[in-house]
Amino acid sequence: MVKLNWVCLGFILLGSMFFLYGANFYEALVGWIGFFIILGDTLAFLTLYIYNKLNKKEAVQNS
Repeated sequence: MVKLNWVCLGFILLGSMFFLYGANFYEALVGWIGFFIILGDTLAFLTLYIYNKLNKKEAVQNS
């Protein structure tokens, strides 16, 4: 799960760089691509985080 967090963070940073580049140089397409990378990766991260929390097994106590 830790590697997946770093991959998601990397894509969010990449999307941020695209968004800021598009805003700075008036390249609308690059800016929108960056925005959708940020949005898509955030949704993917939240989906995987919730899926892992729901499927986490609790420790069974033997008495």
